[in-house]
Amino acid sequence: MTEKKISANAYQALREALPVVFHYKRPFETFLRSALRDHPDLLAGVNFGDLKPYVADEVVQRLARGEARYQQTTIDLMVAVAGMERFPDLERHEDAEYKLAEAGRAVEELRRWTEPYVRDQSEQQEAAARREVACSKQRRSAGSRTICEPWRQSSSPCMPKSHLRIGAARSSAS
Repeated sequence: MTEKKISANAYQALREALPVVFHYKRPFETFLRSALRDHPDLLAGVNFGDLKPYVADEVVQRLARGEARYQQTTIDLMVAVAGMERFPDLERHEDAEYKLAEAGRAVEELRRWTEPYVRDQSEQQEAAARREVACSKQRRSAGSRTICEPWRQSSSPCMPKSHLRIGAARSSAS
């Protein structure tokens, strides 16, 4: 997860994009329930019968208030919406041309604010992959005496098993 706080502008862009990328309430609700399925508490009590901008505002407020807990979920939702290239729900509408242009502008604005978070995630994934490669090489050269711990903040992504046993013995003795 990224250490940066999500900017107020990114939250606002999400708040504005969510209600315009869907015309009908049912696909809007289905999308949100699917995108936020790991945190159903975010949608508890949300009145999906209300106007979509009100629903989007409520959901985004909950995400912002719980940023410490929901930051990755928020970024994932932002990336999902910013990645939309087609809007089938809008294509069928009688005002399709206007609605598609409005959705395109909203998604482009969200994409602009989301891009730094996507870049950070890519950099973190690349760093994790490099650590894993280094760890694999170290494991092969050391045989079965080491295990990989890429999440550990140390100069080496791998630690000898004896370090773990000693550390475990010390913590259980205290």
